[in-house]
Amino acid sequence: MAECRNDLELQIRLADTRMPKLYGSCKSIDEASLEQSAELTWSVTRDGRMDINIAPAEQLVAAR
Repeated sequence: MAECRNDLELQIRLADTRMPKLYGSCKSIDEASLEQSAELTWSVTRDGRMDINIAPAEQLVAAR
């Protein structure tokens, strides 16, 4: 997480954007979850903080 936070500050400063605001966030995840489909949701709070959530994706099965 410390490496992500350090890199995030630099990447936000280096981003070539004309947008008035740029959001970024770091979140630790279980490495085992990298082998599964996941759903990422995010929101920006009233105080300008970006909240992110990573959850296993719903598994859909086709049937005849």
